[in-house]
Amino acid sequence: LNAELTCSICLCLFQTPVTTPCGHNFCLPCLEMTWMEFEEKFSCPQCRASFETRPELKKNTVLCRVVEQFQISQDGLSKGTCEEKREKADSSPTEPRSPSPVVCDSCLVVDATKTCLTCMASFCQEHLGPHLESPAFKCHQLVPPVKELQQQKCQSHTKLLEFFCQEHRVPICCFCLLSHKTCSTTPLKEAKEAKEKRLTELSALNDKTAKSLEQVRTQQKQLSNTTSRKLDLLKSEFLQTLALIHEEEQNSWKKIKSEEKRVLDKLEFVHTVLGKKKNEIQMERGEIEVILAEMDDITFLKSNKLRQISFSDVFVPKIELDQNVLGAVHQKACHLKEATKRFLNISREESIKGAFIYSFTYWDGFFSVFTYVATQFTLDRHTAHKNIVLMEKCTKMSVTETVQDYKQHPQRFLSFSQVLSFQCFKKGIHYWEVDLENNNFCAVGICYGSIPRRGPESRLGRNSSSWCIEWVNNKVSAWHNDKDTCLPTSKATKIGVLLNYDGGFVIFFGVTEKKIFPLYKFKIEFVEAVYSAFWVFSNGATISLCQSKP
Repeated sequence: LNAELTCSICLCLFQTPVTTPCGHNFCLPCLEMTWMEFEEKFSCPQCRASFETRPELKKNTVLCRVVEQFQISQDGLSKGTCEEKREKADSSPTEPRSPSPVVCDSCLVVDATKTCLTCMASFCQEHLGPHLESPAFKCHQLVPPVKELQQQKCQSHTKLLEFFCQEHRVPICCFCLLSHKTCSTTPLKEAKEAKEKRLTELSALNDKTAKSLEQVRTQQKQLSNTTSRKLDLLKSEFLQTLALIHEEEQNSWKKIKSEEKRVLDKLEFVHTVLGKKKNEIQMERGEIEVILAEMDDITFLKSNKLRQISFSDVFVPKIELDQNVLGAVHQKACHLKEATKRFLNISREESIKGAFIYSFTYWDGFFSVFTYVATQFTLDRHTAHKNIVLMEKCTKMSVTETVQDYKQHPQRFLSFSQVLSFQCFKKGIHYWEVDLENNNFCAVGICYGSIPRRGPESRLGRNSSSWCIEWVNNKVSAWHNDKDTCLPTSKATKIGVLLNYDGGFVIFFGVTEKKIFPLYKFKIEFVEAVYSAFWVFSNGATISLCQSKP
């Protein structure tokens, strides 16, 4: 029943349930939020049935009462369970039962007060009188009541076990000493003290071993943390290297296209001049042919002499691509490849010796890789929607139904549960990662500071000022300017964002424990400062900024 009363959008019990024409039930706020992005055709989020016009949604009162009764029954069940546990706890004893007392061996009724190790019997206060008054019992050894006294006797001689044989590891009586005369024996009390001393030593050794185990476990954790930090730095280094190579590829491509345009422009000019000259030649040739056909020789020669125009010989200048430019671009790419190979070979040789190379510079000063640290930023409280909860020093966000007590601010989002970063980016290359928990109904992206704060166009990706990757009902899409591109689903637990402001692109990566892979790339001509942007709608979704480790 719990599954039948759960909204398929927010995965919680129905709140103000409504029914679509196709028969499926949803929470009214969830369905309105889902349909907010549609203008003409509307569809059911569960079966995808389409409706030409937006259906009129009315509260399903019957289903609402069923949900209320279900919640009451669940609360009553929980209460009854707690009462049963409390009643059971009250009836259980709070103190352990005391061990059964030693009974007097004379009357078998009253509890014994002393045990005589000479008589091998226990006595109450009344029957202990002879041992206290008669001189005949003066040498008897009295001790506090001993339980299971028969186990203190030797099975062979029915005498008290007073000694301990070290070789056979058994307690013995005074008569057993004759059969153990070649063995090493000690009084039972001394043997017990030796065992207690041994127990103390073992306890100390156990504590020392436990401490050593804890130290080893701490070293394991430190090792894992160290390797994790190094892996994060390594991933950042390779992403930076890829970005630099991509930027150099774009620059080389622009140089060749520029040289191509220069040569094509010159050839186009020559083509225009030759075409004009050809038209003039054809025009004069046509006039001469007409005159020759209509006039006699004398008239023709006079007319031709008057209209004769001199033409220079046809000359086509030699126009070619600048091989120096092409060669330099190609040579630079070859040098980059060779430098990378050379560096990798050196790295392998050095790693065998135990040394690690963290950066390198190309030998002719062309290519340089610098140490890169992931960009650090926080979330801006002034932009957060009032249903957004910011945690952990504004590095973690989630959505709640409780309106937060945020002050009015012109930068605050009013229509969607979104928030921007406090820091902005105006140049350079930046990389950051975000951790997704229950990645459904959430989005990660970038935007300009001028993004709208109110209305349908204020949602990430639904305007020309924002770019994002969005998860809705396990569907992954890339959004920009109200246009989406469906992406394959992935099991990525983190999202990496590589922003190259000067290069004009942003790449979103899926990040797992074992690999990193690209999800989508936007090519952008940035005209404003860029902010990191986030959207969360589902109650269970949480987005955390991954802070780089020193």
